[in-house]
Amino acid sequence: MIDKFIIGMIGAPFGVKGFVKVRSPSGETGHLLTLQSITVTKDGKERILKIEESSSSDAGGKTPIVLMRFEGIDNPEAAKTLNGSQLLAGRNQAAPLEDGEFYIEDLKGLEVYGKISHRGTENTEDTEKSKGEEEEKPSSLLCDPRVSVSPCEEFKIIGIITDVIEGGGGDLVEIKLTSGEKKLVPLRKEFFTEISPDKGKVVLQNLWILE
Repeated sequence: MIDKFIIGMIGAPFGVKGFVKVRSPSGETGHLLTLQSITVTKDGKERILKIEESSSSDAGGKTPIVLMRFEGIDNPEAAKTLNGSQLLAGRNQAAPLEDGEFYIEDLKGLEVYGKISHRGTENTEDTEKSKGEEEEKPSSLLCDPRVSVSPCEEFKIIGIITDVIEGGGGDLVEIKLTSGEKKLVPLRKEFFTEISPDKGKVVLQNLWILE
């Protein structure tokens, strides 16, 4: 799993004392207000900055933001150089997770399993035929022990998660299929019946969403 997360994005300067606007990708700001220092990255370069002041603000309109002033940054010109930077932090400094929540970085790279069929729902004719003409099924269609569902359900790996994108109606999961094609699926329980970063996979229940 990823050890560091992007917990904030630095925007434009605020005021004349070197404050900058910081937006939290999770929408939560309480954890940002507890920071005393933070790793700031921009253009591939990282540095640790001490936070001298921070406070919540409604300057971002509907989006909650935090105003921060860093040591050595005491005027708008210096603050402007931080615009576009990202705040990196470990898990202990990231926004706390509620039940059913996941860090976006932990979802990237997870294998996506698609549900194929139920062995127990095969019709009688097919069952009788299979008794006399049993064929070996490809290993990709066999029940995978890492998928914690009924053993009669068949799954196969259909791709991996490459990104999670913020959409107007909610987050969208970008899946790179084994064919190389990319598809977007709403990050909702009716589509993803299991999300297990610790097991390295997710289960996509309804494959029609990929059509």
